Amino acid sequence: MRRTLNLLLRDMLLAAVCMLALPGLAANVCGHGDSLLNPQAIAPGLGGTGNLAIRPGIGGTGNLALEPGIGGTGIVGVITGFASICVNGVEVHYDDATPISDNGIAIRAGVLEVGQLVVVQALGNGDELQARRVALLHLAEGPVDEVDMVRGELRILGQTAHWSARPDQWASMRPGAWVRVSGYRLGNGELLTTHLQPASAQAQVQLTGVAEVRGGNIRIGTAVISTSALGFWEVLRTWWAAAGGKELHVQGEWNGERILANNVRIQPTRALLGTMGRVVLEGYARNAGNDHIDLGQGAIALGGTVSAAQREALLRDPEQRIRVFGSVDASGHWIAERIEIRDTPAAHVGRASGPATGGPGDPRNGTAPSPGSMPEPMGTTETAKSPGEPSGSSGKPRAK
Repeated sequence: MRRTLNLLLRDMLLAAVCMLALPGLAANVCGHGDSLLNPQAIAPGLGGTGNLAIRPGIGGTGNLALEPGIGGTGIVGVITGFASICVNGVEVHYDDATPISDNGIAIRAGVLEVGQLVVVQALGNGDELQARRVALLHLAEGPVDEVDMVRGELRILGQTAHWSARPDQWASMRPGAWVRVSGYRLGNGELLTTHLQPASAQAQVQLTGVAEVRGGNIRIGTAVISTSALGFWEVLRTWWAAAGGKELHVQGEWNGERILANNVRIQPTRALLGTMGRVVLEGYARNAGNDHIDLGQGAIALGGTVSAAQREALLRDPEQRIRVFGSVDASGHWIAERIEIRDTPAAHVGRASGPATGGPGDPRNGTAPSPGSMPEPMGTTETAKSPGEPSGSSGKPRAK
């Protein structure tokens, strides 16, 4: 009996391998065949590699090793599902050897969840890539200052964070509780939460965002960043970066009004991306012009392939989520080659940390999503929503 079962399992495995090796079955499944649940969280080592792991290639990269690309592709966006991982509609394959980090600390793949903001270095070009490394990026980590369930808002480190969640999730949220916030920054500097994770209290808070000099202080949102504990050259570098409106990652002590910084990283997202030949970025424009756009990581020049209609749409409504496909020139400047208008803030809802479940609230079953589900990219101009992407709605965040 045991021998018969072994033979049956062997035949099933061989059949599966043959099917996966068929050319037509390696297509990008993000948006129509992906899952809200990370398979690595259930059975570490059994998921995440996708079809490419068993195909011929170099170091497990499969056919992508043969695809064109200069320096690889850098991706910045929110995880929307697991086929391997789906970020910005791109399927990114990874395996047990892929380095995955959280604030420089190595983590296992099972920690990844829908809604988390990631920065990915990948090999290949197109809508299926192989990850070289993956890094989680949190917009804020620290104690909650205020909770406003009616408005769907939290205050954390001087930032307003919009969060659509179930009543039971709000009930567990209290001032003083530590959380880690992932998501997008809106054009007005407020946070659109796509993943909220409870955290244990730490000696230092962390905040990432575009800095500015206002009222004689460096500010990220409404939080003042004090540089008095930094060295002379670090102070100069930080003030220079803030005056130029650059992205900063700040660690330090929070007193309710300001962060006494003891460590500042300038342009952390770009540093995590490294030297890439191409980029796929998603976010909200903090400013836009006829020849440039900025999603918070620095200026992106609009290339000649960006249509006049797209440029006009960017200027007409700054509060819209966009996806940028671009290249990186020899000097490291980002150049947008194609732009997709994804949605406005009103189409977003947030997601709390924890396993996703199916059922009536699962956005992939065609019924209305439950509160607290993943935000939905809804296409508006020139681009339709990818089939199967999650959907949702919430009140539009107020402008300040």
